[in-house]
Amino acid sequence: MVVHESPIDRAYQYLLVAAFFFLPITVLGNNIAIWLIVILWFFSGNYKEKFQQIKNHSLALASILFFLIHIFALIWTENLDWGFEIVRKMLPFLFVLPAFLTISRKENIRYYITAFLIAIAISVGLSYLIWLGIIEPFKYATGIENPTPLMSHISYNPILAIAIYIVFHELCFNKKITNFVFALYSFFALSMTINMFITGGRAGQVAYFLVLCILVMQF
Repeated sequence: MVVHESPIDRAYQYLLVAAFFFLPITVLGNNIAIWLIVILWFFSGNYKEKFQQIKNHSLALASILFFLIHIFALIWTENLDWGFEIVRKMLPFLFVLPAFLTISRKENIRYYITAFLIAIAISVGLSYLIWLGIIEPFKYATGIENPTPLMSHISYNPILAIAIYIVFHELCFNKKITNFVFALYSFFALSMTINMFITGGRAGQVAYFLVLCILVMQF
């Protein structure tokens, strides 16, 4: 992994890889990795440099602005308790996204994506094992009609659509892809596509067709 010499930056990179890996597998693991990053980011100093990084990053500024809009909206809400609950849910836009945007490294993107795709492959494999009746349903899975064990199909399918986009993008636009990797990714894309339609998440299925439209336009 290409990282700076700083131990803190090295810790950031490993935690980022862990966060991407845990994303389709466990909410708890993902949350632990994310908040460890945020806590480390908050207490690691260099606040002037971090402020400049956020100031120069339009997406980080947009994320903070999105959170502040929810704070401002409390002025006219008729239910402050619910308003504060929504603000609590929006906290990642104030802390998490700006932190992620300032610590991520372009040269390490392939590690983040690889960790994410490995986790998706594990999730898809377990889903097929339950769907084929090879293993018993566990955790969120209830049977053949709902064979997604590691998260609910409502969350699983949109994340699966993102993975499908990444794999199709590599197949369509990576000119340096080897024959072996092309065959492997093609099999993976087909497996994920079939899995998309046996798990029953409609939001993910809509996202799947949107992904195809985006790829066609990009192509």
